[in-house]
Amino acid sequence: MVDQYQSLYDSFRWHVPTHFNIGQECCHRWANSSVDARRIAVFYESHLGSREIWTYERLASTANQLANGLQRIGVRAGDRVALITAQRPEALVAHIACYSLGAVIVPFSPNNTPQILEQRLRDAEARVAIFDDSASSLMLSKLSRYPTLKQLIGIEVQDDRVLHWRHLLLRQPNTFKPTVTRASDPAILLYDGPIGMLLSHAALIGNLPAFVCSQDWFPHGGDVLWSPIEWFRAEGLLHALLPTLYFGQSVVATNESYPVVKVPEMMQRYRVTSACLPAEMLETIRLHSQALTAPLSFKLRSMATTGNILSQDMRDWCKQMFDVTPNETFGQRETGQILGHSHSKWPMRPGSLGKPFPGHRIALIDENGQTVQTGETGEIALNRFDQHGHPDPGLFSGFWRQAEHANHAFAGDWFKTGLYARRDEDGYYWRSELRVPADPSKLEA
Repeated sequence: MVDQYQSLYDSFRWHVPTHFNIGQECCHRWANSSVDARRIAVFYESHLGSREIWTYERLASTANQLANGLQRIGVRAGDRVALITAQRPEALVAHIACYSLGAVIVPFSPNNTPQILEQRLRDAEARVAIFDDSASSLMLSKLSRYPTLKQLIGIEVQDDRVLHWRHLLLRQPNTFKPTVTRASDPAILLYDGPIGMLLSHAALIGNLPAFVCSQDWFPHGGDVLWSPIEWFRAEGLLHALLPTLYFGQSVVATNESYPVVKVPEMMQRYRVTSACLPAEMLETIRLHSQALTAPLSFKLRSMATTGNILSQDMRDWCKQMFDVTPNETFGQRETGQILGHSHSKWPMRPGSLGKPFPGHRIALIDENGQTVQTGETGEIALNRFDQHGHPDPGLFSGFWRQAEHANHAFAGDWFKTGLYARRDEDGYYWRSELRVPADPSKLEA
C-alpha cells in the first residue's frame, strides 16, 4: 500500500460553519429530501427480541412532535433536559428534539446509583427528565430531591406523577420550526464523574475525521453500523451513532442487555458493514462465537475499536471471523478519538496507539508544558488549535459550572489527557504505564 498519511494530515482543513445544528444535519436534512426520507435510520432489536424500523421520515416526525411538546411545557434554548433510558429509538428522538430546540441534552446511564444520579441531576439543574421503565425506580424514589425538575416524561412508565410519552406526542403537530443554533452553542452535557463537560454542536464535526478514517473511509453506499457502546458515553454518541446519521446511513441499535451470544447472528441479519466496539467486547464475542453451530456470512468491511490495545491473536481472529482488519482508536470524552489507525491509508504498527487523526495537533509534553523530544516519554496533549492555527472543534467547550478545573486540565493551549506515551521517529505513539495525578473532574462521585 501507498502511505498516504502525511498528505492527508497536511492537506486537512476544518470547515465549521457559523450556524450548525446536530439535529438538522443528522436527521431533518435527510427527512426533508423526498429521495432520502424513506431510507432507514435505525434498526432496533431489544434483548427480548422485539424489532422496529425507523426511517429518517419517522425519526424526524416524532422528534418534531417531542420538540413541540417540550416547548409547550416551557423548555427553551439552553435548558437542560435529562435522559435516562436504555439504548432505544426514543432516546435518539429525544436527542434530535433537544438539538432542534437548542436545549442541552444530559444523557445518564439507567445503571447509575441513586446517589450518583441525584448529584448529577442537581448539578445539571435539569428542567425536564425523560426516562423509561429501566430507570423508573431510580427516578420515582427520590423526586423530592430534584428541586429544578418541572416535568417527568415516562416511556412505558405508569405513574400519576409522570406525563406519558405517547400522550405528550399525540397532542403535538409533526412539524416544528427549529431554533437557529451557532456551531459553538452547547448541545450535550456529559458526566462520567461529578463534574459535567459541555460539548458544542461543532463537536460532531470535530469527531468526523477519526470516524471516517477508522471506518475505512465511511460512508460506502448502503453502510449499516452497529455499536454496543451506550449513547450516554462520548464514544457511543460521537464515534458511532451521530456520525453514521450525519452521513445518512443506517444504525443497528441494541441495548446493553442484548445477549452477546446473539451478536454474530444479528450482524448477519442486518447485513452490518461497519462496527465500533470496545476491545474487551471483542474478546467476549470471540468466546461466545465458539458455540455457533452453523456458519455465518458477514458483510462487515470495517471495524473500529476503542479502549485497550488489541493483541495480535485478536487481530488474527477478526480477520478470520469477519474478514476485516480492526482499526484501533484512542481518546477521551474531552477530546474525542484523536489517535489511531486507518490501515487502508497508512501502515499499521501493532501495539501502538497509532498516529494523530487529521485535524488534531498532538504532542507529548513535560510537567512544565514543554514538548519533549522524539523517543522521550511525555503526557499526551491536544492543542486548542490545529497545525494551521484553526480551532479544533473536537475539543470540549468547558467544564459545567466548574471553570476553575480548566487550570488543572490545560497547560497553555494544551489539554492534558493524563496518559503518557512516547513517539517514535515515524510518528507513531506508544503507551507508557506512567500516569499523572488524578484530575478532580474525572473522579467518580
